[in-house]
Amino acid sequence: MDLTFIRDSSYIGDGILIALGAIGVVTGVAQLASGRLPYPKALARLRRQLPETAEDVRVEGLVIALRATALLLLFFGIFMWHLLIGQRPDQTLQVIFWVADVTVAVTAVSLGLTAQTVAKRRRYVPRRESKESAARPGI
Repeated sequence: MDLTFIRDSSYIGDGILIALGAIGVVTGVAQLASGRLPYPKALARLRRQLPETAEDVRVEGLVIALRATALLLLFFGIFMWHLLIGQRPDQTLQVIFWVADVTVAVTAVSLGLTAQTVAKRRRYVPRRESKESAARPGI
């Protein structure tokens, strides 16, 4: 089996995941800054629950941005290991990659836990009440 194909495929997969993580960060930051849902109201109707107030929308945006940043860091860590596969064996390089990956993993986990803590502040309106909340500002 050709290892070049596997390596190139992993680079493409990493690139797609990193791009999706970046889109999540931008979407979360946009929602945090504007206090509005970042998609049309037609798509908002598909959700089971909507944030109750504009402040809840902002908190949800912060949670999305934190989680997307955590995933982005994990994807960069995976990408670093895929880059290491193509290198000649070098113990110094492997130790540096281990240290970098542990740092990336710890940072990503701390961002995820922070997002989980912040997420507890959100309040939602059930979908059946969402028609009433459509007139509320910020949603």
